[in-house]
Amino acid sequence: MKDLRIYQELEDFSEFEQLTNDQRFIDVPDDWIVIITDVKGSTKAIQEGRYKQVNMIGAASITCVLNELGTSLFPFVFGGDGSTIVIPKSLLDRVLVPLNQLQRISVNEFQLDLRVGYVPVSTLYKQNASLRMGRYSLSPGTSLAQFFGTGLTLAEDLIKSGHPDAHLIKPDESLDSPNLNGLSCRLEPFASSNGQIISLLVQPRNSETLPPQKILSEVLQMLYTVTGNEFVHSKPILLSKVSWSWIPKTFKIEVKLNKSKRFKPLHFLYNVLSILIVNLFIHLDRILGSPLTKNYQREMVRNSDFKKFDETLRMVIDCSNEQLNQIESELKRLHQNGYIYYGIHQSNEAIMTCMLYTSESKEGHIHFIDGGGGGYAMAALQLKQQISHSKI
Repeated sequence: MKDLRIYQELEDFSEFEQLTNDQRFIDVPDDWIVIITDVKGSTKAIQEGRYKQVNMIGAASITCVLNELGTSLFPFVFGGDGSTIVIPKSLLDRVLVPLNQLQRISVNEFQLDLRVGYVPVSTLYKQNASLRMGRYSLSPGTSLAQFFGTGLTLAEDLIKSGHPDAHLIKPDESLDSPNLNGLSCRLEPFASSNGQIISLLVQPRNSETLPPQKILSEVLQMLYTVTGNEFVHSKPILLSKVSWSWIPKTFKIEVKLNKSKRFKPLHFLYNVLSILIVNLFIHLDRILGSPLTKNYQREMVRNSDFKKFDETLRMVIDCSNEQLNQIESELKRLHQNGYIYYGIHQSNEAIMTCMLYTSESKEGHIHFIDGGGGGYAMAALQLKQQISHSKI
């Protein structure tokens, strides 16, 4: 797609520590737009046990844009209870339609208010924010956007504070349902192998002594040291733990997300049968030892986004209690020294939300990872409290 060429032609990097290499990043053009989606009141919904609904709606805000654009090669980041999407202004009207449709589904079917707001990158630059993007390769042909700077954090603040240059979209009852083909969650949660699944958020602070890249490098080195080389033993998603559900716990959520505004029994029945038939074929392939299923599962592990950076390091790690204590101790030290804000949420499992897609060249899939019980959204509470206290 011509308007996305500047991102699509970026040379990606396969080593995660290359995040700290500024040459891997370029400035986001000032005629682009930052879109932020998040479920308002997600904390309360998660505490009520509805974290999977929140999670699916957050992932759906990426899927509906992907299906509208017909490509996965655009900058986006999954954040648990929402997403960040960065696109050229020329595509804004197109992507707001499915996001507006998703808002209606979210309210009517789940009683969850999906906030959708956007800010021009030029507005962020006028306020002296920076915003640079790069591409981290998960596997050949599959990459995820990474962001450095202060622009995304500022964009979220402007949207939530009602800044005149930030725009909020309201649900439109006249619209039909968005295209969410490919969004699914049909695997059982991944139980911890080491004792704890932690959802970790670390945001480098502006420091006179250390630039953000140096702070991030120190945090990554600490995590590598504590958990082992390249997180080999701390990945929350392992091939040995893949278990497909005959009838997934998110079955009702998938059906509701694909429900048309004008209820049509045949359309509803088609959605129900398609989910069940897909599951049946998956189980038959596994029983027969199909190479196709084995390859897909291997790629699924590789294409899991358990580590990423969007001005905040986001990671889901499987670690022991001793390792958790070491991580917390080091993060506390860095926070007290004024280098970072951080948040940690503990759980005994990781959950996966799958996004299957047809790119411009081939079939593909990306798998969003979050900690059980609201993972990132709950970790964000601690991080936001630290930021709030620093401003007092």
